[in-house]
Amino acid sequence: MIFFFLLLFLVLVSQIAELFIPALPWLYSAHVYIVPVIVFYGAMALPFPLMLALAFYAGVLLDALTVQVIGDKVEVSAGSSILLYGVLAGIMHGLRPLFARGHWEVHCILSGIFTSLIVLAQYLSAIPDDHISTRLSCFYP
Repeated sequence: MIFFFLLLFLVLVSQIAELFIPALPWLYSAHVYIVPVIVFYGAMALPFPLMLALAFYAGVLLDALTVQVIGDKVEVSAGSSILLYGVLAGIMHGLRPLFARGHWEVHCILSGIFTSLIVLAQYLSAIPDDHISTRLSCFYP
C-alpha cells in the first residue's frame, strides 16, 4: 500500500515537473512526458483496483492541466484522459504475465506507443468540432 501512495506522489511531482522541463530543441522541440511511464509501471506492479485508481488520478491531473478557455467559456474535457489512461493501463495490466516471465521488451515498446497515443488524443481534442477535415488531415499527407 505504501508503494501505491509513493506512485501517487510521483505522478503528482512528475506532472508538475513536466511543466518546468523545456522542450528539447535537438529533438525537434519534443517535450518529455514522465507521467505515462509511471502509470504504465504501476499497471505492471499493482493489482487491478489500485491500477485503476492510479489511472484515474493521473487522468484527473491531466484533465485539470489541459483546460481550455475559449472566450468566456471554459472547455473542460473531463473524463477523456481518465478513460484513455484507464484503457491503456488496462492493456498493460493484461500483459503483466509477460513481464513476470521476464519479457519486459513488450512493455517498453508499448509504453512508447501508448504515450504517443496520449499525445495524439490531446492533439485531436484540441481541434474544434467544426473542423473535422483538420482532424482527419493528421492521418494523411
